[in-house]
Order: sequence, then structure tokens, then C-alpha cells
Amino acid sequence: MRLKTIPFLIVALAVVFTSCKKETLKNASENSLKENAVHGYTVHASIRKLDNAGANNFNYEFTFWVSTDAQPLTALQLPAQLQLVGELSAGGTKEIKKLTLQTGTRVTRKIYRLTSPVSVIGKFSVPGLYQGKQINCTATVIEQPYNLPAVAVQGTGFVDSEGKKFIPWGVNYTNGKTFLLMDNEWYDETDWQIIKQDFREMKAMGLNIVRIHLQYKNFMTGVNTPNLQSLKRLKELIDFTATIGLYLDITGLCSYLNEDPAWYTNLDEAGRWATQALFWKAVARVAKGNNNVFCYNLINEPVTPTSATTIWLPGEAFGGLYYYVQHITRQPAGRSWTAITSAWISKLKSAIREEDNRTLVTVGFIGLGKISYFNDLLDYNSIHIYPKSNTITQSLNIIKSSQSDKPLVVEETSWEAGYDNMRLFINTTQNDGLTVGYMAHYHGETIEDLEKQSGMGPAIQREWYKIFMFELNPNFNKP
Repeated sequence: MRLKTIPFLIVALAVVFTSCKKETLKNASENSLKENAVHGYTVHASIRKLDNAGANNFNYEFTFWVSTDAQPLTALQLPAQLQLVGELSAGGTKEIKKLTLQTGTRVTRKIYRLTSPVSVIGKFSVPGLYQGKQINCTATVIEQPYNLPAVAVQGTGFVDSEGKKFIPWGVNYTNGKTFLLMDNEWYDETDWQIIKQDFREMKAMGLNIVRIHLQYKNFMTGVNTPNLQSLKRLKELIDFTATIGLYLDITGLCSYLNEDPAWYTNLDEAGRWATQALFWKAVARVAKGNNNVFCYNLINEPVTPTSATTIWLPGEAFGGLYYYVQHITRQPAGRSWTAITSAWISKLKSAIREEDNRTLVTVGFIGLGKISYFNDLLDYNSIHIYPKSNTITQSLNIIKSSQSDKPLVVEETSWEAGYDNMRLFINTTQNDGLTVGYMAHYHGETIEDLEKQSGMGPAIQREWYKIFMFELNPNFNKP
């Protein structure tokens, strides 16, 4: 798990931007050729009520995509900007919404706070022609929040209860601009509203899943005592994200800040595993039956020492602050890491299954080698892998070595290899069926937020978001 990215060299950044520019020109040329066969366009607008924002006000998700008469069911990659004007009735009051669909996009989503009920007066209009052709518009309003179907494993992929293929494409959620970790701050009402807005923004970016990280110290007040306040807030987050159409990857037992109480860190292996099982049993009790809970990830990046140790959190703190790797025992006593990890997974999964017999269970392993040793115990495999510019082949080989009869999801990755290398890496693993989903990182700032900032860091993150969330996202291009 990584909260902060590592800056590129200026030369590398220049190469990346030049590559992006060339690709944009190439796409524009290809789109221009396609336009010769187009006689007309249609703008499709969908408006869906999401969560309550107080009184009779609700957040509404506006989704726009454009098709041609030649391909009426395909979202067009826009060859030029498109200006839209919509006249709405919101709670009986007329409102005008103006927005721009940007060049190169396929699907655009915006969130507006409106008074219910909402209706479109006439239709969204497009001033003049588009690309010299007639353009029409259709609009639908759905006065109901999302009702997500449950997801299950099917072979080496996922399918929802409606029989549709499901590709998890999302992010690990942190908001380093406002707070260190979500469950440290989510009781403060101001921070809670920031968290909820962050989730709305992630949904508007076309993502369908968010990975959250729950700290042991916040969910257990004693070895045998779950924290009911934290569990209540977790259930509120589950309900909220279901309403706005997001699945959750719930990762637990986090000790990232090395702030665990002594009564926990002083436990031996048996005692630690026992209280960890109670943690997961408590979480499963409140999360079960919620279709948008995609999985329980037992722990982030577990390892086993080769000999006895006195610590639970090995290695140096990332950025001087975060410990993402965790020992699952301090006394291997001659046992192999696979034997120890298998026994640990079995105990925790059994605790979950006492409460929840459906939700998928996985573990987020470090991508340093083959990870598919626990297929009989896990419902699918999760790998954390951060390719560098000189390790693309090595990283691909690790992915290949981790193939099995279970799905493989890249649960953590980033842009450190460079944009073109990451395009190659992700497209290769997805197109060759080696992986069935990806998760990057979101730090609480949208593309629009980053565009307002100067400097190399925001520019790198902004362009990476465009590539990962729009260009590479297999779900984003689907209306």
C-alpha cells in the first residue's frame, strides 16, 4: 500500500507528454476518417438520484455519451468539444445546466445537488451542428439510487448476479491532503462529508470499486471486544457507497501507523490470530448481505520471518511514517511461510464464514514472485505490483507465474514505470487474460483539482488519472 507517488525526472516527463501529444494527434486523424461515414449524432443523457443531501435535496449523477447513426450502441470517442445546455425542473423550480463534453472522451459524468423530483424540460440541446452534422438528444431520469448486483467468481473472472461480466477497476482510497487515514477521522462531521464527496468523485471518474483500509486499533477496544462505534460507521459507509453505485474492497487488520495498543502487540501467535479472527467476524457481521461489498481482504502484504523476531512490522517506514508490511507470526519455529500463511488464512476465513457465507475472501500479497499458493483457501488472488521502467519484463513474468484457476486482480499499482510502459503492462495483462482488474490510488483530488495546480507532481498525477481512469478503464467506455 502506497500513499505517495515518486516523482519522475524532468526528461522522462517530457518524453511522456510528447508521447501523449502524438497519440492524441493520431486518434484525431483516425476519428476524422470515421466522420466521413457519419450522417448524424445522438447525445444520450441519463440522470440518476443518488444519496440524500438534506431535506428534499439529493445528489444526482448526470451521465452523457454520444453515438452515431452508424453505431447507435457505441459510445463515440469525441473528435471535438461538445457544448450542452439542459433545462431542468428540480422540485418545481427551473434550472439551467451548461457543460462541455471534452475532446477524446467517451462518457462524461457529473454530480449535481438538486431538489427532488427532477425532470428534463424538453431535452438537452446542442447549439448548432456538431462536426457539421445534425445532432439529437435523448434524456432519461431515474428517481432511484443504484441497486448493485452481487458479484461472484466464474472461472478466472467475475460475473454479477445478472449474468454480466464484472471487471473491478478502481483505486485505493486515501486523502493525504486532509487526513492520514479515513477511519482516524470519520467521526468528525466535516471530515465525514469530505470522505463522502471523495467517493462521489471517484464514482464520477468511472470507477466501480474502491479499496478501503481498516485499522485494527480502531475496530477493537480489547482482545475480545469489537468497537461498535466503528462498526456502525463502517455500515453507514457501506450503505452510502451502495447508493451511489460503488463496490468496496474491505481490507482489514491494518497497522500502518504503528500505533497498536500494547495489549495487542504483546500477544503471542495464537492470541493474535484469535483476536484477528474476532475482528473479521465483527466486520462480516455488519457487512454481510450487502451486494456492494465485493471482498474481504484479510490483511495488507503479510510476510513471515525466516527466524524468530520481536517485531510485527518489519522494514523501514515508508515516507518515515507508514508500515504496510506485517508479520503474521514472530515465531516461525521451522515452519514454511506457506504452511504458516495457510493456517492463518484458514482461521480467519472460517471466522468470516460463520457470519457471511458469500462475500469473496482474498489477501493482498506483495508482487515479488508467485503468489498463487493458496488457491484452495482464497476465492481469488490479489497482487501488489509497481513496475519500473527497467522491470516491465520482470513484472510481467511475476504476473505470469501467478496464474491459476482463480482470478488475478492487481490490487495496487502506479505510474512509476512511465505512461507508455504502464499502457503496455496493463494492456498486455488484461488483453492476454492474465489479470481481470486493476486498482491504482486516489488521494482526494480530481483531475479538475489537479489542473488548477502548478508543478510537476500535480501534472504527473493528472495525466496518470486520465490514462488509468479513462483510456485504460474497460468500463469507462461503456454507456
